[in-house]
Amino acid sequence: MLLSSLEDKHPTLVLVRTVEGSIIGGYSTAAWYRSAKFFGGGEEGGGSSCVFSLHPRACVFPSTGFNENFQYLASGCTVNPNGVGLGGARVGNFALFISASLDAGHSFPSATFNNLHLHGGEGSAFGVDVVEVWCPSSALEGEGEGGRCNVLQNEKFKADQVILGLAGKFQGHNERA
Repeated sequence: MLLSSLEDKHPTLVLVRTVEGSIIGGYSTAAWYRSAKFFGGGEEGGGSSCVFSLHPRACVFPSTGFNENFQYLASGCTVNPNGVGLGGARVGNFALFISASLDAGHSFPSATFNNLHLHGGEGSAFGVDVVEVWCPSSALEGEGEGGRCNVLQNEKFKADQVILGLAGKFQGHNERA
């Protein structure tokens, strides 16, 4: 269900709470499509992607530009893993990966984001407790003067403010070009 729900969506914010209690995730800007290889680079616009950890430590790892291995979405594969992945040097060693069954995942250090293991547990594997995927683009349409404003100022985005604040990315003021 998650895999088909992601198709053609962008941008997306993926949040994972592991069974060990870590909160990790990733943000991707390119549209998702099924592929047994990485995508999201070049004209697809994945260069603004990042992975992050919010608990037990808050760290954000933006794209390094080293490679264009931003996104991965596969199902029905017999050789490559089935699930959702962000970053990595090769398929199978992702900065963040969630299996199609939504019960397990892994996080390896990657050159795509120059990240460490995102979760607080030992090793690269983790059990998945909860997965949330947000597609914030619809909330941005038609807000404020000329369609531009900081939508996170709205009270209905209080949870977003907290998450971005923990990651050091929310300034709490409007920025106009």
